[in-house]
Amino acid sequence: MSENTPRSPAASAIADAPKVCFVIGPIGQPGTDERKHADLLLNLVIKPTIEAAELGYCVKRADEDADPGMISDRMIVDISQSDLAVADLSFLNPNAFYELGIRHAAEKPVLQPAQHRREKRR
Repeated sequence: MSENTPRSPAASAIADAPKVCFVIGPIGQPGTDERKHADLLLNLVIKPTIEAAELGYCVKRADEDADPGMISDRMIVDISQSDLAVADLSFLNPNAFYELGIRHAAEKPVLQPAQHRREKRR
């Protein structure tokens, strides 16, 4: 399609829709270490970086849709079809690894940050 060929309304809506970045990782209950970490990572690192105007992404995390402990059909669609995913592996959360496996099966791009945790010496 050339630049001068008009697009259908549906094609225009898809082309104008923001790209979605889905955040995979432990969320935890409010007040837990996992939740504090997840919120800090989301609000201080991921959103400011990924939602930067020049990148044009909209960041979405599972707790915006449903119960964060459950892997729902909607979440599987978000994981496999979003334009980009960020998978936080910091707490070695089994659901995060499962969700990352879904993302890898979809063969779509994913960033995998992890908090470095030193073991205490005895």
